[in-house]
Amino acid sequence: MNHLVEKAQTGDPKALNMLVQEWYGPIYQFAWKYFLSRVHTGDARHWAQEAAQKTFVQAIEALPRLKDTQKFRAWLYRIATNCCRQELRSLGRRPTQPMGNLPAAYVAELENGQSHSQGPEAQLQQEELSDMLRRAMNELPEDQRIVLIMKEYQGLKFREIAEALEISENTAKSRLYYAFKHLRKQVAIQELLINP
Repeated sequence: MNHLVEKAQTGDPKALNMLVQEWYGPIYQFAWKYFLSRVHTGDARHWAQEAAQKTFVQAIEALPRLKDTQKFRAWLYRIATNCCRQELRSLGRRPTQPMGNLPAAYVAELENGQSHSQGPEAQLQQEELSDMLRRAMNELPEDQRIVLIMKEYQGLKFREIAEALEISENTAKSRLYYAFKHLRKQVAIQELLINP
């Protein structure tokens, strides 16, 4: 990938196009998960597209100034995070009706890119668990939620997360630890409410 980034830095249109094709999907998914807990589901798609497009506009403009091509992924996620935050500020509102009104199975399918081929009982249990997890994620502070999305959904390494968010690796690990601690607590509470 470093070779592709280096070629794109020279303005090679084919290399730029290949970079955008390779990274648009992951950046869109990151932005979609970022907005999903803050706006209606349909709006999340719109704002994710806006943030992803702005990410690539800014990235293409700044790419010639990227000094270390091995840090491209972290650098791109830093730009995406900043674009998501800017778009959220432009919304001018706080979180509203998380996750929209779509069935949990549909949202889970969109999130994971999977279709459900399980039996009805297993699918219902999976929907309930997914719904509990999303509600718990909605309650996380933004700094913990972003680390969780980057690590668990996007597969970034702690080093990359630290670079993208301009924090230390230990801070990234700590935020993930507290995010998981909160999620375990919330899911346990939900399970107690469902199965007293």
